[in-house]
Amino acid sequence: MPLPSDTRAEPRLQANSATATAITTTTTVASITSAASTASVAPTDYVLLKCHWPVSVDFPASAASFASTASITTVAAAELADAAQQWCTIQSWHLYRVAWAPGASPNLPTAWIYARLPSRTQLQAGALTMPAQAWRHICPAAQDTTLSRLERVLDQPGCSQGEPAVFHYAVETDPETGWADEIFRWYDTEHMPGLAQVPGCIHARRLLNHDHGVHQGLDHGPLSLACYDLRTQETLGSPAWLAVRGTAWSSITRPHFSNTRRTMLQVAG
Repeated sequence: MPLPSDTRAEPRLQANSATATAITTTTTVASITSAASTASVAPTDYVLLKCHWPVSVDFPASAASFASTASITTVAAAELADAAQQWCTIQSWHLYRVAWAPGASPNLPTAWIYARLPSRTQLQAGALTMPAQAWRHICPAAQDTTLSRLERVLDQPGCSQGEPAVFHYAVETDPETGWADEIFRWYDTEHMPGLAQVPGCIHARRLLNHDHGVHQGLDHGPLSLACYDLRTQETLGSPAWLAVRGTAWSSITRPHFSNTRRTMLQVAG
């Protein structure tokens, strides 16, 4: 599915962040940016597991075909959700979200599993070794598995709060040197509160990936993860969504994103 152009300007939608939950931290943005990828201990609210999940049926070739082919992926989605629940139960974690997107081949989609810890925990990097082993035991056929410690920075209920999420849209990026403060301020005070107001957006959340980068040949993704639970893919192309993306401040900050990845996933649980 083509994503809205970064350069398209639309009338500005005023963002109201009054209902957003900002999570206070004692670590500065600069120190997070420089040390997150090597942090031995990091504040952790979620653990994100990513892997390539083999399925025995043809998976949609593109995100745009999700809706028309949902019936052939029902069994595989249920199997993934069940495996994710087993994994979280072993760790005494809460399964927050399971989603997947087309991968490099039709039978090897990418699975994302968000596990929520009972409370914010100062988690050692080595603490993820046993959860990784547990996942390999449950899903020995899974490939390229990574586990990342995520710190919640912003929680914003959406206009469609309470409705079931069908899609999960994620934007991962590394701010250019010297731009983290500005980009994160834009995200938390204008961009994400504004997108959360758009009809079809159920929830918006921003997290910091304390294991970002490539480790032992596995890519854990960029530092910043902004994610949105959506009712439909079409929300991204709606006039209200494009208006938020087209502000003057957006035009200033977005050119200073690097290593940016935009992923539309279908919710499996």
